[in-house]
Amino acid sequence: ASSENNLERIRRWREICPDLAIRSTFIAGFPGETDAEFEQTRCLIERMAFSRLHVFRYSPRPGTPAAAMPDQISAPIAQARSEALIALGHRLALAYHREFVGGEIEVLFEHSPHREGTSLIWEGLTDNYVRVTVASTADLANTLARVRCTRASKESVEGVLVAPSSD
Repeated sequence: ASSENNLERIRRWREICPDLAIRSTFIAGFPGETDAEFEQTRCLIERMAFSRLHVFRYSPRPGTPAAAMPDQISAPIAQARSEALIALGHRLALAYHREFVGGEIEVLFEHSPHREGTSLIWEGLTDNYVRVTVASTADLANTLARVRCTRASKESVEGVLVAPSSD
């Protein structure tokens, strides 16, 4: 019931803020996790459509209560579950980033550029933590600028500089 309540809450939030970024962290293979529970978690993550996942594979740490729990999950199963959630997270991040392609967003450029061939590539973040890259010879360090989004990947959105922000 609480999962359904959370799904409904997120649906309402997204009505108010369509580009809302929601991230979460999951541990795969925790002691006692059944195949059915893992599948429920995977389905819930997919329905929540998180913008980014952080996934950790459970591994016992000596002296912790979880290390002494019964029904430890084998390392290969925990690894496979972790990899499945990571792959799902990549698909969800790509889908989220694709929503920006064709539109314009404001980006705070924070990193000095790196070179790709003869181009300088600047990186920055939107107010909802979408990583954005643009090629520009302008000095964008610590500036806000509008970017037209042209391409998405699971890591970021690429775009072209439109103009410095007037804010």
